[in-house]
Amino acid sequence: MSCIKMIAREHINATVCEFSNALYITRSAAYDVYGEFRRISDYYDENEAIFYIGNGREAAIVAGVAETVKMKLESIDEQLRIFSKETTEFLTNFYNGGLRREAVCEAEKYCAQHAGLMNKKIVDFKKKSLLHEICTFEEIINYSVARLRECADESVGLFVEIVDEACVGISRALARHEIEVIEPQIRQRFDGKRHDVILAEVVEGFKRGEVIKVLNCGYMQDGEVLVRANVVAAR
Repeated sequence: MSCIKMIAREHINATVCEFSNALYITRSAAYDVYGEFRRISDYYDENEAIFYIGNGREAAIVAGVAETVKMKLESIDEQLRIFSKETTEFLTNFYNGGLRREAVCEAEKYCAQHAGLMNKKIVDFKKKSLLHEICTFEEIINYSVARLRECADESVGLFVEIVDEACVGISRALARHEIEVIEPQIRQRFDGKRHDVILAEVVEGFKRGEVIKVLNCGYMQDGEVLVRANVVAAR
């Protein structure tokens, strides 16, 4: 093997390592979030019977939250399998194609092209799978779990605590993987790059374009907005 071809091969191998590391980090973030959802699901399974003792309406809400969380677990698990399969095939094809690049400049161009494709796969997984599940979970927190907070029953209160702990765990997991939360503040001016207006209302005391209510947070990484926050704004 010529020296030039050897250098080109080293460039391909280094890029495979970079891709593999990026995939490992992405999957780790998904597993961390999965673990927090599992915390809620396991707690409910272990204590399901006690929620139905004198808690008709609240027991139904708890069951609904738990069932939704189970669906999220199934969804993340399935999407992870698909993501792993597709990216493994991508890496294999990339490596095999790279072996045919004999010039260093040719190998560099090949790697740069595929780096963009790999990044798109990772970003799409974060947007459409991981962060989608988190955003819809926030909606449950803001609606269903908020109603449970009014219940005086100790068993329901403990379930809410588990949910709150899972929320903290998810936030910490995202922070560990350098995914930033976009959390609009009430009366903050609407930012079209970071916010999506789901509803515009006329509300006394609010100026046009000010945030009235946050429906769910948004997320960004490395300066790129992955998911915009959903808000209600004044008109």
